[in-house]
Amino acid sequence: MKERSEFETFAPGRRRDKLVDWIGHAPFARRFLPVENRQRRREERFLQALFREMMASPLIRPRVDAILAVTEHDSILDASHYEAERDLPGSPRFQESGWWVQMLTRYALGMHYGQGKLVVDSCSGLGWGVYLLDSVAKRVVAVELDRAAIEVSGRLWPTTRTHRVRGSVLELCLPDQSHDVVLAMESIEHFSQSDIRRYLDELRRVLKPGGILVGSSSFPHTVEEAERLCARNPWHQHICTISEMEALLNERFGSWSIAYNGLFFRARK
Repeated sequence: MKERSEFETFAPGRRRDKLVDWIGHAPFARRFLPVENRQRRREERFLQALFREMMASPLIRPRVDAILAVTEHDSILDASHYEAERDLPGSPRFQESGWWVQMLTRYALGMHYGQGKLVVDSCSGLGWGVYLLDSVAKRVVAVELDRAAIEVSGRLWPTTRTHRVRGSVLELCLPDQSHDVVLAMESIEHFSQSDIRRYLDELRRVLKPGGILVGSSSFPHTVEEAERLCARNPWHQHICTISEMEALLNERFGSWSIAYNGLFFRARK
């Protein structure tokens, strides 16, 4: 059952922040998705407010600064050692384009739902998102298949509430109905169509009744554009269209919503 978007009505009267004014306006989002301006603006204000609160928090901001201080040029980060795509908000190309704001906003959203909760970050990568989650969650399990990424994550981002696990997210070594929140940030596009189904099944399995899945990707409106986007990145195996993602969520969750910008989704078990 589709529900009214959860990406809305957060501090709707707050002043626009020009630093994050572009959130929700990725070029493909404007071109491919039908625009309902009032809802879109509510979602944008919600995401902008989460970003501002993260940047203003005396608890979280030092971690954000530590993340932004690391780039792919650091000697600890040898891209040849990794088995998948690895991106950092501190990368000069993301700093110049402003995309670092979008990257951090993903985990601002994760922290919003994960505060005080038992959280799984699936496909946790280099772990900078886990480092943020660790500041607010009750406990975090970071699941990653790439051994080198796990090692770097532990060295760069020391945590106190996080358990890093090496394993496949297609066969999570976690009990059924054991966690409140599961994140799937920029991960679903790295799987084939059949494995996307397995991935979502596993994420649902470990969620408690009423638990929440929060994720990000890009969901174009047409198959043709999805194929073009997928072809641009050698690490991507399949990009779901928005209708395809709607069907996948509808099959597995009691309620769900996809943001109008086509970049975020949320589902409740």
